[in-house]
Amino acid sequence: MRAAPEAGVDESTSNSSTLPVAQVITSYAPEFTVVAGDLSYASGGVLLPAGGGNQPQPTYAPSDWDSYFNIFGLNAAQSIPWLIGVGNHEMEPLTQDGYAGVLTRFPRPYDTTSGSPVVSTFVHGNVAFIQLDANDLSAEISPNNGYTAGTQTTWLKNKLAAYRAANSGVDFIVVAFHNCMYCSNTTHGSDGGVRNVWESIFETYNVDLVLKGHVHAYERTYPILNGQPNTASGASGAPVYPATQGTTYICAGNGGQSLYTGWYGPTGGGDPATAAGAPHINEFAGTPSPNGAATDGVDSVTGYSVYRTAIWGFIVVDVTAPSTQGGTTTMYIRAIDPTQPQPPASDTGISSVTSPAIIDSVTLSRTSRVNLGPSSALPEFAEPAALLVAGAGVLAGGAYLASRRSGGEAQPA
Repeated sequence: MRAAPEAGVDESTSNSSTLPVAQVITSYAPEFTVVAGDLSYASGGVLLPAGGGNQPQPTYAPSDWDSYFNIFGLNAAQSIPWLIGVGNHEMEPLTQDGYAGVLTRFPRPYDTTSGSPVVSTFVHGNVAFIQLDANDLSAEISPNNGYTAGTQTTWLKNKLAAYRAANSGVDFIVVAFHNCMYCSNTTHGSDGGVRNVWESIFETYNVDLVLKGHVHAYERTYPILNGQPNTASGASGAPVYPATQGTTYICAGNGGQSLYTGWYGPTGGGDPATAAGAPHINEFAGTPSPNGAATDGVDSVTGYSVYRTAIWGFIVVDVTAPSTQGGTTTMYIRAIDPTQPQPPASDTGISSVTSPAIIDSVTLSRTSRVNLGPSSALPEFAEPAALLVAGAGVLAGGAYLASRRSGGEAQPA
């Protein structure tokens, strides 16, 4: 299986950064991609109006979708299944909770029993993928907070229980959504609205990998269990054993959008801190509600960053099947820098993609529960399989970019 799941994404429509990333992703010939939201940025800096509504806003530019498809359609998605999820910028001023635009452009067998029109799950080999809508829980950006009335979370528990059941054929569980549960960047940071509901569920069902974006950079955590990082495991290149050590969280928000270069606190590698103090987290001051007020405060969890850097790129995952019944199965994750060297973050884009390089890596390892008899669930894993995760980011166009450059970042990215 050659695939590209995206955790967060933030791709946008820049010919100088998004396009080169798309071209390098295609060079890996993935079987599919998973992208976790903030795709075209057609919404500009305007999110779904309070209480819904379907009147176009002045900065809403549906033509940005044409630019998006000119990049990913012509250079990747026409030959690679492009399995998208939603971010805050998919909450356009439209019907269906703002998702009518993305549903029209990306018709898929979404599982509406989740209470959401944009949630899905599938199994490939011994890996289960769940794509969620974190807009349903976000404290930082809350127009859609609570729109499934808890149905999505109940659905998530049921799916995870089924995948962890005996004879499910599943070893690894990968969950993708847009907002960061753990991120030490000074822009956005961690979203407590999401973490405070889903983290305990991920721990209960032993989720291996959580992919997200929203922050336009790359960051990987140590495995986290019971709300605390296991810093004795997961250093770059070292193994992680999720069954006993916890969940690894990766922000791959560096797919092309303008980069976020500020960081809090220490890290095991990559970009140093640029601001004093501990990482921040957005949490509700009171009862969560659409457009409810959230506080931006200091996170009580620190020291979780293994590696972080504000460059454009994506991740690749190779899954290797066990060779014997009850043997070991592995998931080898690599963060890819599509060019060496990259220009400074203040530069206008990527000038060359001739020398992709691995900047960070980790191997998740499990004892396989898959039956290797005649009805093996792993026929496509005869050889290692690559799973690409495109990042999030790109130079957004129109009024949104102009607002950011002028310092008027009134709307979240």
